[in-house]
Amino acid sequence: MVGVLKNIAKVTAGNSAPQKDKFSDEGIPFIRAGSLEFLVRGIPIDECEKIDPLFAKEKKMRLFPKGSILFAKSGMSSKMGRVYVLPEDAYIVSHLAVVTITSKHVNNEYVAFYFNYRPPYHLIKDDAYPSISVTDIENVEIPLPDLETQNKIVAILDKAKAILDKRAETITKYDELLRATFLEMFGDVSNNPKGFDKKPLKDFGQIITGNTPPRKDKSNYDSNFIEWIKTDNITSQSHFLTHASEYLSETGFAKSRYVNENALLVACIAGSISSIGRSAITDRRVAFNQQINAVVPAKDVSIFFLYWMFKVSAEYVQSYATGGMKRLLTKGEFQKVPFIKPDYNEQLQFEEIAKNYSVFQQKLLQHQTQSENLLKSLSQQVFNERIIVDVDAELEALINSIDLDKNDEENMISSVVNDITFIQRLIDRLNEQEFEDKSQYDKAKYILFKVMKEEENLVKQLFKDNKIQLTLQNETT
Repeated sequence: MVGVLKNIAKVTAGNSAPQKDKFSDEGIPFIRAGSLEFLVRGIPIDECEKIDPLFAKEKKMRLFPKGSILFAKSGMSSKMGRVYVLPEDAYIVSHLAVVTITSKHVNNEYVAFYFNYRPPYHLIKDDAYPSISVTDIENVEIPLPDLETQNKIVAILDKAKAILDKRAETITKYDELLRATFLEMFGDVSNNPKGFDKKPLKDFGQIITGNTPPRKDKSNYDSNFIEWIKTDNITSQSHFLTHASEYLSETGFAKSRYVNENALLVACIAGSISSIGRSAITDRRVAFNQQINAVVPAKDVSIFFLYWMFKVSAEYVQSYATGGMKRLLTKGEFQKVPFIKPDYNEQLQFEEIAKNYSVFQQKLLQHQTQSENLLKSLSQQVFNERIIVDVDAELEALINSIDLDKNDEENMISSVVNDITFIQRLIDRLNEQEFEDKSQYDKAKYILFKVMKEEENLVKQLFKDNKIQLTLQNETT
């Protein structure tokens, strides 16, 4: 069965944002488009700006209920595919779409998982001016099994997502540890308690502002000669640039600004206030647009020290930007921002620590990517109507096909190694001893141990209530 969203939910946009002085430390959370980046990473909603309910009532602002589904419907944020379910009532900015389920036969988490599987950005009609209309959202069609099946699907996807969330949480914790190390060694950049020399950013290296080759000339973009970096390739999750989805041709490259060397800093200089100063280290040659500045470090500047100075001083850097909703840090102002400049040897001491963490972070990100791929694979299965109610029959057939007298190569289980639906159901049955006889139980154990051998970080064994319990791995190892 397929359902049209407008028949099961109310779709609307949020409220206009009040003036800055109307926000307070107490009240009800107000969520901006920029907030989604942090909320989907597990940052508590309590850290968002807040509005006094009496002021909101006076301005006739709509309060959206717990369980509503949010995603950006305009601006560059709409291309990010971030989907968030409200854990409590909140006020929402008008740049966000709000989907509030109205049918008692629909699980809102099921709909949220669907939008994660098929992100709303596929509804954008003009990539140069990204926006999604409420009408187009209302007309989205969603595969809609019965509520019991929806609940089962949500339970399975939740377990897969828990693995992903745990790994993201681990990355964040190590980031916080390195941030604390920087502050312990050098202090807060803005008030400089350790009395280091302060120098304008132009003293840290050569500064290059990017540009955009004319889009009306399609020959600038008709081949994959060089990656063309935009601000969404500079994320807070990695020290290094993510790979671009768009490339320049050799013709476009000749009209671009680029960097040849590795280990340069690239920083956002335009966009929302939260994006100003967000930076990354390059590890390859790239071209970049006019919303980005590159810093080619001087000989007495460590790139890792420079990166972390930007990272721990986000609000300090943002204070130099001008504008309203869209902020800009011009090249002139960018190169004037005063930063502390410790002795090069002190920078190198921090660099050694940061490099070691960077290697570890890349391994964590690889584990995270594996988790993301598993969740995507599972989502593809359930939303293409290979739903969980079919798993028992298929799993039974697989167990019965196993011959314990044959060697491993003859017992084919490769189709289930990366299938969390099968693995979770297999775990459930082993934990509950749901088998007709010992032979079936032995075959099921054989399958699981083969899976554990091929995907060693996927399943773990716990000793609980005087017996061994199996569970999907939810901690980074």
